[in-house]
Amino acid sequence: MTMDEFDDVSECDGCGTPAEELDGELLCVGCADALSDAIKHYLESARRPVPFAELLASLHQHWSALPDLRGTLATWLADAVEEGGIAEAGRGYRLVGTPDR
Repeated sequence: MTMDEFDDVSECDGCGTPAEELDGELLCVGCADALSDAIKHYLESARRPVPFAELLASLHQHWSALPDLRGTLATWLADAVEEGGIAEAGRGYRLVGTPDR
């Protein structure tokens, strides 16, 4: 394998595992699911609208290795809002169906 071929091999941004086909995504299925679960768990346990900065800070400890955690979170939230699982609530986000405290 030449250096050019090595540079073309995709890696998961979460765990670094080489992945031949990430379907244009930056995370493997396992890391994408784990990140999704972490976001949903935080929103569910907060039981109130959570500002973006707070959610980003909550993820930073375990997900700081992601090159663009802020961008990844913003994209995930936008997709989740569009799909209907997450709702924008004032200046924050909440899990749909979770009552506020």
